[in-house]
Amino acid sequence: MPLYPLYKDFVKFLNTLPRKEDPWESYQRYYLQPHRDFLLAYWSHFKWMDLEQVKQRVRRIRRGDYCCLETPPGGRPPEQIAQQTLRRCQQIVVTPAEPDLYLFVGFFSADAFLMPFKGKPVIGVGLERFKDLSSLEIMLAHEYCHWLRRCKIGDRPPTLGNKLLSEGLAGVFSQLAFPDRPMHKYLFLSPERVSWCRENLPALLELVQPELDSARLTGLFFKKGNSEIPPRTGNYLGYRLITEYMTRCGRQNIEELIQTENIRDLLRQTPEMT
Repeated sequence: MPLYPLYKDFVKFLNTLPRKEDPWESYQRYYLQPHRDFLLAYWSHFKWMDLEQVKQRVRRIRRGDYCCLETPPGGRPPEQIAQQTLRRCQQIVVTPAEPDLYLFVGFFSADAFLMPFKGKPVIGVGLERFKDLSSLEIMLAHEYCHWLRRCKIGDRPPTLGNKLLSEGLAGVFSQLAFPDRPMHKYLFLSPERVSWCRENLPALLELVQPELDSARLTGLFFKKGNSEIPPRTGNYLGYRLITEYMTRCGRQNIEELIQTENIRDLLRQTPEMT
């Protein structure tokens, strides 16, 4: 796997603090300039910060805010975790290519994500989000599944059905890679949230069925929620739809499912979920 541990140069910048030199100058020299293409592509893709905002944030940095980067919790550096995770993922689905993986430090980054860079999808991990690295394996396996799907069928319209399918597959894939974890870990939910979803599954299914071809409720189920539906309940719904299908149809090979283009194709074969 082409692995780019950009965070190591961020640590070089941290080692210049505190000094009389402007932190922005050090940041540019040790971190921004060597990795300018990726960082600018990242900030442009997610549209969270521009360079002026980055500059102001850099000047407020305290070295102690990033101590886990200098001494990784558990003694395993993130690149070692990434390499071991890749080996597990390749045991599930063998591919001729491998994803490019960028371990970096942004500001308010996503934990892990997929984005286009230099004409292909790459995986990024914003390490400043991790207080420890215990969840990194599952997140990387989750994004690996998204990368596989993107490579095999390309981008899909941002409908609720496509999001449920994509996130459900990624949850199941990460469980196959690391089968010894509690279920809620694969869904990035609390145990209490999973219990709520399980208890309210019939009502949730009734709500999503007419909206599968629309993007109107995607934000509701995968981001903000509302006063009646907690955030990210779509993670549970997608996972249940995939696992129910695999159980009832006797399908255990997720490689074929990753290439499924429409969640209705699965629902038609799983009438109990319709």
